[in-house]
Amino acid sequence: MRPHHRLAILVPFLLLAILGEAGAQEVRAMLLPDREATLTSDGPLLLDRVEVDLGDRFSADQVLVRFDCSLREARLTATSGVHKGALARLASKQRLVKLGAVGALEVELATADAQKTEGELAEARNAVNHCVLKAPFAGRVAKRHANAHEVVAADRPLLSIVSDGPLRLTTIVPSSWLPRLKAGDRFTIRVDETGHSYRASVAAVSGRVDPASQSVEILGRIEGAEDLLPGMSGTAIFPGATAAR
Repeated sequence: MRPHHRLAILVPFLLLAILGEAGAQEVRAMLLPDREATLTSDGPLLLDRVEVDLGDRFSADQVLVRFDCSLREARLTATSGVHKGALARLASKQRLVKLGAVGALEVELATADAQKTEGELAEARNAVNHCVLKAPFAGRVAKRHANAHEVVAADRPLLSIVSDGPLRLTTIVPSSWLPRLKAGDRFTIRVDETGHSYRASVAAVSGRVDPASQSVEILGRIEGAEDLLPGMSGTAIFPGATAAR
């Protein structure tokens, strides 16, 4: 979720806190994955198999999606043959120039041709390497956008994934809190979906204050919260509100 979208969601709750009891220490907060990504194809390609489904866990570098790449593999084979031929011609020209049978220009042209086919071979290999999509990190599937046997266009979303580890949280607090907020400060978050409270700490304070709401975004880290999921929300309680779980 983009920062300005999070701000639009959290500001109404912030205003309630500001308009409430003076010196209020509670503000609304939202949980975020530490890392997230949407995997896409560099198609158009025929989707052969999607190895994971909604909610499935996976490890880093695990294959998540496989494409039918028979055409790309055929091109790689053909390009490899062309490159071998170019190298053979270059070797022949190099031998002949030593015998005075050809000029240096012919060697230079053969060298250029070999370099060109080497680049084409590298491009073909890279295309084949994209025939499978591997997980960039360990995590879970948040959303599945495509199914096997579909032809997927370039940049079409296939899977949305989130990291399977400690969550972050984002909250918007009054900018008047800045003098007493710093990275490492501890607080508590009471999560609506679980009904429990968890220990958290300030990870970072935004470098910009929103002038309209006189507020600033805070990023936090939650400790020992394996039962929580990205997208959950709750109340961030700064020093002294309730005991942590």
